[in-house]
Amino acid sequence: MVAAEYVEARREGRRREAAELAEELEDFPPSLEKALSLVPARILQQPTPELYPILGIEPRTPEGRNAVVAVVARDHNGQDLPADWSYSLAWFLDLYGSATEAGRLDGALAECATHVIALGTGEGEAAAPVEDIGYALWLCSRSPKLIGDLAGNR
Repeated sequence: MVAAEYVEARREGRRREAAELAEELEDFPPSLEKALSLVPARILQQPTPELYPILGIEPRTPEGRNAVVAVVARDHNGQDLPADWSYSLAWFLDLYGSATEAGRLDGALAECATHVIALGTGEGEAAAPVEDIGYALWLCSRSPKLIGDLAGNR
């Protein structure tokens, strides 16, 4: 209940109330329920592609469209992006995007392909660790379009 009130206060810009609720939340022990209830607040702060499906936001819905707008805006700002952002962006735009984002999707796909190809070019001491290659391939496996593009680059 406190987490839901906190998310609502953050969404509506009631900073003082949000700060008070955040202090109250700190008293609760860490739990999965607490973490899940704070996901909406996290999305307001930093739109992250992987969080939208957790909240049940479906592609091709008004909420899904708002998610695309928020993620593309974060991508455009380019601040605080994780190292594997291009994979997340490619997967997300492949699943949630429309023709409007086709150019940005193509850019993300190209970044992913370049990264994966670079992982396979080293030999001996210069070879990428198998864990890095496996992780990159797992990230690629989430996007059917990326899989198809990589298969075409053989």
